[in-house]
Amino acid sequence: FSLLVPWSTAAQEKRTPLEPKFGGTYRRPLANNPSSLDPALITDTYGHTVAQQIFDGLVQYDGSLTIIPAIAESWKGSRDGLTWTFVLRKGARFHDGREVTADDVVFSFTRILDPRTRSGAAELFLKIKGARDFAERRARSVAGLHAIDRYTVQFELTEAAAPFVSVLAIGYAKIVPREVVEEVGAAFGSRPVGTGPFKFTSWKKDEQVVLTANKEYFAGRPFLDQLVYQIFKGHQNEQMLQSFEAGHLEDTPLPT
Repeated sequence: FSLLVPWSTAAQEKRTPLEPKFGGTYRRPLANNPSSLDPALITDTYGHTVAQQIFDGLVQYDGSLTIIPAIAESWKGSRDGLTWTFVLRKGARFHDGREVTADDVVFSFTRILDPRTRSGAAELFLKIKGARDFAERRARSVAGLHAIDRYTVQFELTEAAAPFVSVLAIGYAKIVPREVVEEVGAAFGSRPVGTGPFKFTSWKKDEQVVLTANKEYFAGRPFLDQLVYQIFKGHQNEQMLQSFEAGHLEDTPLPT
C-alpha cells in the first residue's frame, strides 16, 4: 500500500499567467548602514546591494554568472588577451540626463586607480598598462586607457591571466559622471548619480535608503516605482522578522 497524492487536478488546472504590472514599493531590510554608495569606495555588502541598483558597469553578470552587456553593447578581446575594446550603447544616460561617453569610462577607472581616491579596488586594475605608474604617482595618466571616440573605449593590459572582461563585471567597476563627482567630492558617496534602473532619492542614516524608478533606463523602466531599504543597525534579525510579519517588509532573513 502506498499513499500517493494525486497531482493531476492541480497540474492540469488551467491558470492564467500573471502579467507584470507597473507600480508598487518593495521594502527590504539592511543589517547595517552602507559604508558608502560610491562604488569606488564601498567596503561592505550593504553598500553593494544598494549601489547595484543605482549604477551600471560596462558589463554585468546574469543569474547564471554569464557575462552580459550593460553600458557596453559589445566588446572584443585581442587574441593575446591584452587589448579589449568596448562599444558603448548610444542613449545610455546618467540620472541627470547626460549621455554616457567613453570619456566617462576612462575617468571612472582612472579615479579608482588614483591614490587620492583610496579605493580598495585599485589593485584589481593594476594590469592595465601604466596603471601602476599612475597609482604610484610616476605618471599623470593611465597609458592603457583610451577613449577612441565618443562610444568606443579601449583597455591595454600588461598581463592576461584571466579574461579581463570578468573583472569589469564586479561591483566596483561602475561608470560615474565626471562633472558630478568633481563638483560634490566626498558627498558623492551619500548623493550618488548613476545610470541604473533606480535613482537615488534619500538616505536617512540608521533608518532607510529610498530609490525611485528610472523611467528612462536603457534596458526598460523597472516595474517597481520604489525600492526602500529599511536599516536594522547591528544585524537585528528578530526585529526584521517582526517587521516582516507585521507587513512592513517584503522579505527578511531566516531567524536563528
